[in-house]
Amino acid sequence: MSSPNEVWDAGLQPERTSLAWQRTALAFFGLGLAVPKLAWTALGAWSILPAGVVVVGALALFVVGQRRYRRTHDALTGDSGYRHDGRLPLLATLVGILLAVVALILVAVAAGTGGG
Repeated sequence: MSSPNEVWDAGLQPERTSLAWQRTALAFFGLGLAVPKLAWTALGAWSILPAGVVVVGALALFVVGQRRYRRTHDALTGDSGYRHDGRLPLLATLVGILLAVVALILVAVAAGTGGG
């Protein structure tokens, strides 16, 4: 007989998925911290705003990913029929789009100043 905390199907690996989301959040966090350093000459103090949004988004991605893991684990060890919503992928997409917009702004500013 299996223990109450044992997943009913060993082939399902919510731990791996959770770790993947943690790595994604960590990557976004690192990029968010790098934005002011990379953008300071082009944007000045305004570079702190997108950096802060990206860092907060990365932290939110981490928290939402942990909640998703707990719900998935509870659903696999119990009888609840939890279904994933699209919040986690949507959050990751929005943070990625924000980083892309910041990168495009930096490229446009660098092109306008002669590649400085």
